[in-house]
Amino acid sequence: MKILVTAESFGYGPIITCLNVIEKLKRRTVGTFSFLGSGVSMEQAKLSELFDEYVECDTFSSADLKKHDGVFNEASFIVSSENIEGAIYGVKAGKKVFYIDNLFWMWDEIPQELGEVDTYFIAESLDISSNLSRFKNSIRRLKIVGPLRQVAHSESIKNNNKVNQLLINFGGAESFMIDKHLIYDYYECLLSKILDVTTETFSSILVCGGSGLIKELQSRTTKLSLLSFCTFSNEEYLEKLNESTSIVLSPGLGNFFEVLNQTVPVLFIPPINFSQFWQIEDYKKYSTAFDQINWSNFEWGHHVDRCAKEELGVNQVLQNVKYFLESERAQKEVAHHIKNFFMKPHAYCNYGEERQKIVSCLKPNGIDTVVNEILKRSRQNEYYT
Repeated sequence: MKILVTAESFGYGPIITCLNVIEKLKRRTVGTFSFLGSGVSMEQAKLSELFDEYVECDTFSSADLKKHDGVFNEASFIVSSENIEGAIYGVKAGKKVFYIDNLFWMWDEIPQELGEVDTYFIAESLDISSNLSRFKNSIRRLKIVGPLRQVAHSESIKNNNKVNQLLINFGGAESFMIDKHLIYDYYECLLSKILDVTTETFSSILVCGGSGLIKELQSRTTKLSLLSFCTFSNEEYLEKLNESTSIVLSPGLGNFFEVLNQTVPVLFIPPINFSQFWQIEDYKKYSTAFDQINWSNFEWGHHVDRCAKEELGVNQVLQNVKYFLESERAQKEVAHHIKNFFMKPHAYCNYGEERQKIVSCLKPNGIDTVVNEILKRSRQNEYYT
């Protein structure tokens, strides 16, 4: 049996979600696993060492997908993590497709063919009630599951062996919708504001993310003995997360869920894409659990529509990014928020307790639920243990 796996190359969200599912699925499946993708998705897939075959493909391009007809035809079934075009291509090829969506709340439409996948998994995130009412009748079979990240309950928390370390995670920082040079310029500027107020506070500072961004930032940043630039596998990253005493993150859903078991200060930085903008708006209701900076915090912040086509929403967020890079005032105000975070008396904040309140409201065992459903629906019981 051959299982084809795809994940959209749009930051780390799709691929890390995918790897969490595939790691458990592989333990219970006899067969070969092929990964189809590019960019940060391919990079993380290779770092995971979960796959028997890696096929380079721009999975958002129908023309490029067509070049890999053979890979689709050989597949017993397909697992797609937010790769819409790949999922639709599999449906048209007559394959059983399992689709994973972390951003169901965000879509202004669901393509008809995507609604025809065998199972459409909606991972818990922001409020999905509005879109559920709009789209539930156009999706053949949907299943709502808990977060597909490692979310620990209080009894599982381990915050031992801390070192005086600042961890800065800029995420995958790659998207076919955003010019990479704008991404590089933005994170270079933001990093400089962070380093201005932290180099005398921490023994070490780790800056991590996709290799394209990290290599660029390393080449642009003055060398400091306490400063390291790294691209980690998710497993390695979680180890660094556990040992750090302060954390600065891009506001992706994965980052949000993965710090729920941390008791140290966490700052979410301003977003570069549409979903991040609205996610960080949602995080504001947890003001006692996290610190955050969003473009909407500022008088000069450009408006971002809540219900918009993704391309329009991304461009509205990028208006804020461009203004930040061009405006001395904007940079000073963001830098002020960053400085306030590091000067805050965090010792008096019950971060662990506040974050566990969030965990207690989440559906449990999301990864196991998806794996069990795939095994059940694939109807190939002879392959499973």
